[in-house]
Amino acid sequence: MEFRLMTHIDRINYFSDGFIEYYTKWFNIDEFFFLIKETEYNKIFKYLCDRGFTKHQMIRYKNKGYLAGHKRMLQQKKKKEFLRKGYTVVYSSQDERIVHPDLRNYIINNLKDYIVPRGVVIIQHPTEDVLDITKPLLSQRSYQVSGAQDRSKPQILRKNINWDSGMHKIPEGAEVDENIFLVDIGKCCTKIALDNNMITLNIYENVPHFYKYKTIEEVQKHFDKKEYKEINKDLKKLSNAF
Repeated sequence: MEFRLMTHIDRINYFSDGFIEYYTKWFNIDEFFFLIKETEYNKIFKYLCDRGFTKHQMIRYKNKGYLAGHKRMLQQKKKKEFLRKGYTVVYSSQDERIVHPDLRNYIINNLKDYIVPRGVVIIQHPTEDVLDITKPLLSQRSYQVSGAQDRSKPQILRKNINWDSGMHKIPEGAEVDENIFLVDIGKCCTKIALDNNMITLNIYENVPHFYKYKTIEEVQKHFDKKEYKEINKDLKKLSNAF
């Protein structure tokens, strides 16, 4: 089975560094494919080339607003192209990790048309410190957002489907696979989230309300609207994964 791991990248930060470090454990360098925001292309191009990627693995997209449609159009186009050529497509955003202790072989041995990993959203509890980025994330976080089932997404494909915004729609007849996780780490640290907001406001004209917060207090208040739940034991067993 040959793969195409797709992602989009519009900035270089904690999430992008961790994305490459994590997924190169499971996929070969030549299996990655990047959609890159046009205004950031030159510096991201250099960043990726320095890590062994080549120009043919990169394509520009033109979004001015955060939710504009050009990126999504390219996602659909490249996904269909890869599937037609017989590749298995895996999609992950920069702040997502698809987690299984033997990820590549699990996909090879269990994929039919789709695999829908169970969604988990890691969040910083008020009692937890700012993340130490030199240490594994899951060793520092004990809480997830309660009821994150809507973060279960069909992002491992052998058959084409139309991805909606955020890719949340699960194909009819497909079930969430409880043995593999889709871990969203975008809210893992208030400081990282705030720094990320400042970048988002600088590179996009229109952004969702969360990205408009400009203080730690505003970010934490947003986090505190969530219901905290202890990270499931199965996921904690994988704490050395990232």
